[in-house]
Amino acid sequence: MKIKKSMKKILAILMALALALVSLPLTVAAAGEVCKIGDQHYSSIAAAVSAAKDGDVIDVYADTSISAVIAIGAKDITLTSSNGSTINCSKTYGLTVGGNAAKDNTIAATLTLNGNLRLESSVSSPIIVEPYSTLNVEGDVYLEATGNYLIENYSAGVGKVIINIKGGTLTTKNGAADKSVVGLFTGEGSELNISGGKIIQTVDGAYAVKINDANLGTVNITGGELTAPQKTIQCYGGGTAVKYRTINISGGSVIAENGYAIFPHTNSKYVNINISDDAYLEAKNNTIAAEANYNVNITGGKIVAKESVAITGSGASDTTVTISENAKIYAGKQALVASEGLTFNVSGGLIDVSNEYTPDDISSQYAVVTNSGNVNITGGKFIVGGSNNAAQVIYQGGNSTGTTTVNGGLFINNNTANTTIFSDKVNYVKGNIIYGENITNINSTTEATKGVTVKYEDNDYNFYTRYAATDAEKGEMLDGASVRLTAGSTGLRFTSEFAYVDGATYGTIIVPASYLATIDAFTVEALTTKYGENGFLNIVANDGKDVVGDTVTIRAAITNLDTYDNYGTIFAAVSYVIIDGEYYYTAFDMANNARSVEYVANEALADTEADYTEAQRAILQGFLRQD
Repeated sequence: MKIKKSMKKILAILMALALALVSLPLTVAAAGEVCKIGDQHYSSIAAAVSAAKDGDVIDVYADTSISAVIAIGAKDITLTSSNGSTINCSKTYGLTVGGNAAKDNTIAATLTLNGNLRLESSVSSPIIVEPYSTLNVEGDVYLEATGNYLIENYSAGVGKVIINIKGGTLTTKNGAADKSVVGLFTGEGSELNISGGKIIQTVDGAYAVKINDANLGTVNITGGELTAPQKTIQCYGGGTAVKYRTINISGGSVIAENGYAIFPHTNSKYVNINISDDAYLEAKNNTIAAEANYNVNITGGKIVAKESVAITGSGASDTTVTISENAKIYAGKQALVASEGLTFNVSGGLIDVSNEYTPDDISSQYAVVTNSGNVNITGGKFIVGGSNNAAQVIYQGGNSTGTTTVNGGLFINNNTANTTIFSDKVNYVKGNIIYGENITNINSTTEATKGVTVKYEDNDYNFYTRYAATDAEKGEMLDGASVRLTAGSTGLRFTSEFAYVDGATYGTIIVPASYLATIDAFTVEALTTKYGENGFLNIVANDGKDVVGDTVTIRAAITNLDTYDNYGTIFAAVSYVIIDGEYYYTAFDMANNARSVEYVANEALADTEADYTEAQRAILQGFLRQD
């Protein structure tokens, strides 16, 4: 009996649950319904948008179409797909974010496209963003237009538009050559923010992103991928107002397969371009073409021109390109070309035309070319290394009307052919120059003397130090060095001669030759800046000054070289005279004015005509290291 009662109770519970389930409303989609908001289903996207409230999500779960404009009014809604359904749009401005906001600047519409939603359009501009409105593209969305544009902002509007590309794939096919995937046209302060996703242009001559001259807004790229066959980002038109459009690239990639990564339209004006951090720009031809009234500031990132010029301009009046900090610029042929009206200011970074992009059959190769523009260099690294006889680090032709001034930096020419470092018109004041064995001249008149070998990125180079000495009071370092044989104060001695000047102070600097690869000039000022006042040997001549007639002889020695390793250390020396507080240095030649005490001692002992005492020979013998 107890068992039967228990069974009755169980059956009663099951019947109660069944009745409760029957009483719940069913939300299964009916025939013809394509999307839903929560549990409410709709037969069209237009109906769902009309019913949507601020914050609602419309899930498109069946393929559908848009054949009339759907206006997203003053609300924030999301259009998504949980199963990858496709919307076919046959209407220009099919999805209008803003609902005629040009007539009502109080509208603040936001449309977010995300999930696996697909939108395919047979017309131009299936998505338009009107003033005071925002479009977000996220997730794995796929958006495609076979017309001229995929997304644009309202061409007659004046209010701010924000377009955020955070994910998805956006592309156009079969459009016109002067159109784009995303166009940012009008509305002062408008923004196109790209932090992810892919923007792919497939049409020759068309652009991935287009920013119009009338738009005084900003393109911010912090991630994502932008690609096009010829022109990836274009600044369009010839703005006349002195207001700037701005392109900020700090991440992501901007790639032109056969053309230009950033390309201005004819007579384009007033553009700020800032490239930093992890940005990557690549093009086959000119990576960045800077036009009139452009300001280009490069502090980081990597800029690659695979076969031609990395940065140049045509008609670039009042245009400045500043390169500093961690910028990296690689080119197959020429990195920086200063055309008319274009000024390069380089204080840091790397400019390299010795890399995997250099063609084997290249006829000329330069890190910098100065035509009719101007180049000012105070820092940075410039590298050339090819196999032709027309490779120079900086080239300025004889007919050039521009100027090139070098006040610092590192310049490397590792060309396998016999070339020079600079053209004759380059005003080289100071800097570090290192070069391979085949380089014979700094320019046509200055010999590239072979001296101490330095290493740079695992390659051996020769180091050259050059600085200006006045002709009037210039002294002369005598070739070689000698061993000071004074007991208790032996060492390596260098000698120089000057014309006598009453009241002048004379001196000699002696440093390990390796120091010279770390400073811009072999001077007291440069060494003090790098190593401090006590970081090098600066011998001011007092008792060591000999005056014979009108000639002053300076003998300066580095002593106490009693450490075994010091015997083989090469020391370099330069002398100076101070007149009225101004330093005047002797010319320096690494081959003649740098020696080790071991080398000098060995040469002295080999001199059979020298008359040394036994004690002196013992001193000389003591400087020879035993292997």
